Amino acid sequence: MTVAIACKAETRPYLARMICFAVGMFFAGVIPYEPVSADPTDARQLKKGVFLVATQQLTGSMFERTVVVMTDYDDGGAIGLIINRPTTFELGRRLPELASVADNAAMLHFGGPVVPQAVFLLTRTPREHGTEHRIIADVSLAAGRTALIHILSNASPDDSVRAYSGYSAWVPGQLEVEISRGDWLAIQADTAIIFAAAPRKLWVDLIKRWSGQWT
Repeated sequence: MTVAIACKAETRPYLARMICFAVGMFFAGVIPYEPVSADPTDARQLKKGVFLVATQQLTGSMFERTVVVMTDYDDGGAIGLIINRPTTFELGRRLPELASVADNAAMLHFGGPVVPQAVFLLTRTPREHGTEHRIIADVSLAAGRTALIHILSNASPDDSVRAYSGYSAWVPGQLEVEISRGDWLAIQADTAIIFAAAPRKLWVDLIKRWSGQWT
């Protein structure tokens, strides 16, 4: 089977090119996908601005106990960032050109296995920079070095900024199948949770919230 994917950099938005990259890896066999019969209505709650909370069915996988915030979802596939895996890597060391402004998002978080060398920002700020992709009412995604430098340079102490290395992606239909077989719980995203002070606790907290044990 021959598959043609239109992903010319000069004609595709950055987020669309990320989906194209993931689709290309899928057809190259890098992203595994086991076709499973599924009812698409089981995944009707999927949209950007939703948390995907891994269930016990993903134990032993790369996504074990992860919380993913959906940043894009349409007919072309799904994209998100893992928000509960902080790392010990400094943003300024990863991208030296950001070192002078990296204090506003000092440590990198692991966003997912796709293009780990790419860096993205999730931001909560009352100001519009014109380079963000809105996820929920007050949280936006930014990508690209020019946008990152601009946002980090203009961040105020009241802003919330987190940096992520890599992202997570699903080809069309893949996430719907995973939802239908019970791999993920879908919960409406919350700004305070995205920027929680203790991200490693998020999975347990959200499982409690889903099961009615939220405290």
